[in-house]
Amino acid sequence: MEAYEQIALERDLPGGEHFGDKPEETGCGLPQSSLTAGEAQLSGQYTSWHGERDWRAAATAADIPVFMVHGVNDNAARVAGMKWFTDRGGRDGDKIWLGQWDHGSGCCPTRRGMQWTYALHAWFDSHLAQRAVDTGPAAELFLSDGTFEGGRTGDRTQVMSDTQWPPSGASMLTLHPSADGTLGETAPLTPGSAGFTGDPSGFADPQGTGGVDFRTEPMAQDTVLAGQPLMDLVASVTAPRVHLIGTLYDESPDGERRRISQFAINPELRVGVATPKPVVPGQLMKMQPPASPWPTTCARATG
Repeated sequence: MEAYEQIALERDLPGGEHFGDKPEETGCGLPQSSLTAGEAQLSGQYTSWHGERDWRAAATAADIPVFMVHGVNDNAARVAGMKWFTDRGGRDGDKIWLGQWDHGSGCCPTRRGMQWTYALHAWFDSHLAQRAVDTGPAAELFLSDGTFEGGRTGDRTQVMSDTQWPPSGASMLTLHPSADGTLGETAPLTPGSAGFTGDPSGFADPQGTGGVDFRTEPMAQDTVLAGQPLMDLVASVTAPRVHLIGTLYDESPDGERRRISQFAINPELRVGVATPKPVVPGQLMKMQPPASPWPTTCARATG
């Protein structure tokens, strides 16, 4: 946040690209910065600052077609921010391009080049110029079977199309962890627990600190994961404030991991982002960490 505000301010100062153009606007964006939200910027609590700027309900209800383009591995503009679009429920006229790319995907979304140019022109020709132009499927999910680095920089194996978002005809896959480290479709017969000790190095490297792993058996058939994952978590912590992060990986036979989805929560906000509740160290808490991002991937059976 500080870097963004510094860049915005320096543009209007001597040596900046906008210096002298509109001196009366120097620093005018600073009062809108989320840094002015105060302590909520650290806890993640939804406060009046956020409420005054919350346009989600209006965007969901807006009676205009929307072309949503997003990458599930964008860590700057996180895909959880498109929930307002998902809540539109596949409204007639809406369209989505969703893939595994990140924030720096080159010249254009998914590095599709002229495909992106044609798609965008067709969209505006249809909805602004009112021309009889085919804008393609309502949902196009760009899937990658490559490495995590390849997927986040625009790699794709195939494109899954659908008539709406969320995808029609999808079925839920429910997985249960066990204390022995397995992850399966059948709930364990007896309750258990697993624990770990973490440290701040996880801020920069999620796999560089303590954690617990749960693994499924190798996939028996090709599977597409597309939609919003949900997580039920029961956990206790030893510190009054710590953020818990759960990550869903696709692991290849040689052990290489590709991130598919993440869940994150500050336990203080377990009953709602606008309703903080103190954390008692050692006390079990029931939580539902929101998912970020929505996964779109091909999980290939390894045989």
